[in-house]
Amino acid sequence: MLFTRKAPKIEDTPVTVLDRPLQAKPVEAGSEEYFKEYTELANRVKAYVPDLIDERFKRFLNQHDIPVFNLQEVIKYMDAKAKKEVKNGWSWHPYRQKDRTDRVFGSHTPVYSDWYTSWVYDKPIPLHALKKVALIEQHFGDQIKLFVSDYAVVNPDPFLMALVVYSSERLRLGEGRYVIDVWDEPGFGLEQMLK
Repeated sequence: MLFTRKAPKIEDTPVTVLDRPLQAKPVEAGSEEYFKEYTELANRVKAYVPDLIDERFKRFLNQHDIPVFNLQEVIKYMDAKAKKEVKNGWSWHPYRQKDRTDRVFGSHTPVYSDWYTSWVYDKPIPLHALKKVALIEQHFGDQIKLFVSDYAVVNPDPFLMALVVYSSERLRLGEGRYVIDVWDEPGFGLEQMLK
């Protein structure tokens, strides 16, 4: 062996003996300080932590006074509307290309209900909804996906949903899904808004 190294004996290693372990006041998990530190560290190491993004988004909605519709009530409303007007149900469409995801949620039997469809929504949305999209984009970038409900009629009444990308199972349970706007079709129309 060219290089040999003598392992230190345990008795040669200095040890500081304390009367009692040192204590520090822990930062509470729900405190603003904890939340801020966790967010900074997760961002620094580029970790995608859905629970953290979800908590940040809830705080964001409260700070910006953006009310949220009850998801189960929206599903029931849309199921009833789609059943009355069409036979094949309804689905959520990514608002933009970058909102597409590999996750699935909803049901497709016997008809589509609350189902994720990958084709991008191709109709205009009203200014009040577009302002929310821009605000979310400014604060969250690609961390929040946006979807618009739709079904096969000429003038559906769409809802806008913000989504934190959890596992498909958690999304099916409604976690990380926030319905944040709705509008009447064709009532808002760009032409009417510009008059």
